[in-house]
Amino acid sequence: MEITTAYTFGALTVITILLVVVIVIGVVKVLKQQKMIQSINREIEFNNLEFHNNIADQYGEMKKLLDETYRHTDSRVDKLEAKLTSQKLIKG
Repeated sequence: MEITTAYTFGALTVITILLVVVIVIGVVKVLKQQKMIQSINREIEFNNLEFHNNIADQYGEMKKLLDETYRHTDSRVDKLEAKLTSQKLIKG
């Protein structure tokens, strides 16, 4: 009977140790995954911010070019108007 009890306790001890090892390995893997997820989340946030900043820069550049085009067109219209006005004064 002592041999059976000792054998049973030994088997339970081995099973318990294996269970603890499996749990520890699982916890370590979960912690690594959490760190990886946090790293990916930070990278996504950085890329999102960079994307929005690039869009804002492009919008500013486009607005600047459009304003420049309006100024150039306005300048040409003013010159044409001055030319037509001076021709009317000469003829009239």
